[in-house]
Amino acid sequence: DPELAPAYAMLSLLHSLEHVNGWNGAGPGHLDRALDFARQALAVDADDPQAYHALALAQMWRGELDEAELAAERAIALDPNYAGALAALGSIRDYAGRHEGAIGPLRQALRLDPQYHVALQFLGRAQFMLGRYADAEATFRARLVQTPRSDTTRAFLASLYGLTGQIEAARRIWAELTNINPTFSVEHLLQV
Repeated sequence: DPELAPAYAMLSLLHSLEHVNGWNGAGPGHLDRALDFARQALAVDADDPQAYHALALAQMWRGELDEAELAAERAIALDPNYAGALAALGSIRDYAGRHEGAIGPLRQALRLDPQYHVALQFLGRAQFMLGRYADAEATFRARLVQTPRSDTTRAFLASLYGLTGQIEAARRIWAELTNINPTFSVEHLLQV
C-alpha cells in the first residue's frame, strides 16, 4: 500500500539499523535510503509519529543532530507515549554530548516499555559518559539479562571495566563478546 506511512517508516528504520549494525553489507548508502523512506512516510502522512522517529534516527546516524532532535521531539509531541521516539531523543542528546539531558527521555522510554531493551544500552552509555560507573554497570548488566547476546553492550561494559581498572573483568567480557561475534569491529562502533 503506497499510502501507508508506517510501512515507509519501517523501511527507513530497517535501513538505519542495518547501517549501524553493519548487517547485510550495509554502507553509507543505507542512510540515504533511510532518509528517503522517512521523507516518503512524511509525504504520505505529515502527522505520523513513526515517520518522525525514522527521520530522527536517519538524521542522527548522518550526524545531523539538531535536525534529528527536532524530528524526535515532533514524534513525541504527536505521541507522548512512544517509547521508541523517547529513546531516540535520549540517544540523540547523548551523541550531542548532552548526556544529562539524555537520561530523562531514556528513563521515560523504559517506564513506558520495560521491554524496549536497547534503551538500556543508550541509558548505560549516557551514565558511563557522565562518570556514573556503578549506575552504568548495573544498566549494562540489566540489558544483558534481556539481550544476552548483545555484543555492543559488552563492548561498553568492557570499556567501563578497563577504565575503572577492572582489567580481568574487562578481559572476561571482551572474550564473551568475541565468542558471540568474532568479527566485531571497534572501528565500526566508533564510526556510527
